[in-house]
Amino acid sequence: MQPLPVSVYIRDFLHLFLPNSCLICRYPVQKDQAICSLCHAELPFTNFWERATNPLLEQLQARTPCAYASACFYFIKKSPIQQILHEIKYRTDKDLAYIMGRTFAEKLLPEGLKHKFDALTPVPLSAQKLKKRGFNQSVEIANGLSSVLDIPVETHLLDRIKDGKSQTSKSRSDRYYQLNGAFVVDEKNVRSRSLLVVDDVSTTGATAEICMSELLNAGANSCGLLCLAYRADF
Repeated sequence: MQPLPVSVYIRDFLHLFLPNSCLICRYPVQKDQAICSLCHAELPFTNFWERATNPLLEQLQARTPCAYASACFYFIKKSPIQQILHEIKYRTDKDLAYIMGRTFAEKLLPEGLKHKFDALTPVPLSAQKLKKRGFNQSVEIANGLSSVLDIPVETHLLDRIKDGKSQTSKSRSDRYYQLNGAFVVDEKNVRSRSLLVVDDVSTTGATAEICMSELLNAGANSCGLLCLAYRADF
């Protein structure tokens, strides 16, 4: 496993004087914890890694070749998972994104993904959105996954060249239309490789579908998806 980022060690040092608190219940927590053990046990884990197939994989396979797909949590409105994702995405909590990536990876270790895939490919943000937000949450989640799974993160394989409005309330067809042509691929470094796309949330699967299709069309052997949360009720 790779070491934690320097920022986490700094936070550990500050904890000696200013103890951390659980993101959900505000109970004091230690070291690199963001959530206390009691709240962690109550999180809606999907347990997709314990099943031969799952709804996310089936959703994607109905529309594009998908070798593997898993999500760590079910996305539920007004739940701790929504709160966690809000902290990551809108309060730019990079450490939390990294920690949640590691949490997911620990569940995935028995899957042996290191021997099936060559790289983790975070869904890119447009330059405009990246500048506004300051970081790409999918990259930080991927870094956390990589530190446990020992699969390298390669951020240059996909690039986003077209921005769009928020997709939160859009249907799958609207999302697909908006994202069509939004990504370009580094074909030279994609060809004949097996790649795992990494995203924060999968709702309709449109983003993953477009990304995987672009990678496969550029010559990738196979593609899969890892996302922190899966919204099953959309």
